[in-house]
Amino acid sequence: MKNRVIENEENARVASVSTKVADELAKERQELQLLLAKMEEEKITLSNTLANTELQARQHADALAQQLEEERVNLKKNMERMEQEKLQLAAHLADTERNAQQQIHELQSKLEQEKLDLRDLLETMELEKANLSQKLLENENEMRNVSNSTTSSLSELQAEREKLLKSLESTAYEREELQQKLKHVEKTAIDREEELRDKLGKEREELKETVSRMKHELEMERKMKAVLETPPVVPVGIPAPVVSRIMSKNSLLPRTMNSIPEANETEQSIFDLDDDEASVKSNKAVAPVPRPSDNEVSDPNPVAAAPPTKESPAIGTIITPVAAATTTTAPDTTAIPSKKSGPTKDFSSLPAPHAAAASGDVSKLKLLSKLEQTLLCSFDGSHRSPLFYAAAYGQEEALQVILASHQELVTERDVHGDTPIHAATSAGNADCLELMISTCSSDALETIVSARNNAQMTPAHLAKNVDCLNILYKYGADMSTSDASGRSPLFVACAMNRVDCAEYLINCLDETDSSIITQDKRGDTPLHAAACNGSVDCLLLLLQYGIDPRTTNHKGLKAIDLAIKNKQQKCREVLAEYHLHYSTSSGAHSLTCLLTSLLTHSLAYSLRL
Repeated sequence: MKNRVIENEENARVASVSTKVADELAKERQELQLLLAKMEEEKITLSNTLANTELQARQHADALAQQLEEERVNLKKNMERMEQEKLQLAAHLADTERNAQQQIHELQSKLEQEKLDLRDLLETMELEKANLSQKLLENENEMRNVSNSTTSSLSELQAEREKLLKSLESTAYEREELQQKLKHVEKTAIDREEELRDKLGKEREELKETVSRMKHELEMERKMKAVLETPPVVPVGIPAPVVSRIMSKNSLLPRTMNSIPEANETEQSIFDLDDDEASVKSNKAVAPVPRPSDNEVSDPNPVAAAPPTKESPAIGTIITPVAAATTTTAPDTTAIPSKKSGPTKDFSSLPAPHAAAASGDVSKLKLLSKLEQTLLCSFDGSHRSPLFYAAAYGQEEALQVILASHQELVTERDVHGDTPIHAATSAGNADCLELMISTCSSDALETIVSARNNAQMTPAHLAKNVDCLNILYKYGADMSTSDASGRSPLFVACAMNRVDCAEYLINCLDETDSSIITQDKRGDTPLHAAACNGSVDCLLLLLQYGIDPRTTNHKGLKAIDLAIKNKQQKCREVLAEYHLHYSTSSGAHSLTCLLTSLLTHSLAYSLRL
């Protein structure tokens, strides 16, 4: 019984121990499971990190490979460039050696020639030496004979020698006095010349200020006149008076083609505006009358226009002012219709693609291009393309459509040698001008912007505004070139009274450029052109830059003579004041008279207005 109790106790103890051991094993198993899960997570993290590291390493390797390839290409290009430089240096070295050999050969030839010259000179000197020695012997013999025969007169010769020495001393003293007086006179003359130069400079500055003030007063007078001429406002409810629009035959497009007409010459453009017929006569023009020769004096009375012909006149035909009595005026250039303003024109007389380009009908141009691609590069009777008419009428969208497929038309010339560049500058369409130039290659830019028509006129001669001139100058056009009559763009601008263009052209000229005073074949200068055509603004501008109004042409006529014979009263009065300034002997009196006369003239002109 006792043993059974002991056994039961032992079994209970063993059971409790087993329970404790089982609990501990369960805890350890749970801890091991948590540790295994944690290790599994760390394993997954490590595998992801390893994959990212491998990807970055692969990307870095690719970047290094690409960089090495680029460096290899750059090294190859540098090697090729170095080879080219090496060849150039070798060629330059060969040229240098060749030039050095030529120079050495020339120096040797020169030395040989100098040796020959020196040898001849030595021989000549030897002969002269022999002659001198012989003459010396003869003189010694003569002196010996003279000394023997004239011993008694030696004292007299000595006395005369002393007298000559004294007179020589007095002469040297007088010479020094004369040199001092001469220096004083020269210094005085230099001082007077500097004073006179300063005085003339001050007078010139005062004259420029006066001219600027006159220009300002003239602009104010014109503004006042425009205000006075403004029609009164019609009250609401009262119908405005109907005024019939009559557009003069002189309102032409482009007007730059006949900027300086002569006697016996009339002007007509390819675009004739006529409101009564409401049509464009693109194929009618006035036939030019032969110009008088330089030895003939033009008839002061204008001759009626000759009958029309079937040929369109050239855009660049600038008819010259006659150096005699002619009635010439600068034509108006504001009558150019465009897509932005102006009356709607009928282009039915033109071929279909040309009419569409002139009117800016882009849809019709695209339709014609789909029907036949060559229609957009066709030519009319004057060998003018649709691009020519689009440039002349400022149709930029039509211009883009044509240039997209026919850029070669920019250089095409009509029967008078005019290109679309001439047409755009003549009409003042700066946007169209830059659009056409931008499509040309850089190698041909200078040739295109300086293209000459049959009258040898460039687009700069025909430029209607500063915007066109600025574009031409930006692309390398020559602003001082001359046409067939020897006239520069400045000459034409002054004849047309385009004062902004004239001032821009003057600013483009170098200090050494003489275009501002260059004479044409008749001897006329831009000042003559301005005075002949009544261009008061350009006249004042040229005088402000110091142009001498006394310059004459080949017939001996000054600018004031042309102003008088062409009845340009304003120009005549301005030039008369300048002639008064140049002809007055006293500087202060001249300046006073000039300022007084200019103020009086300005007041009288404002009263007349």
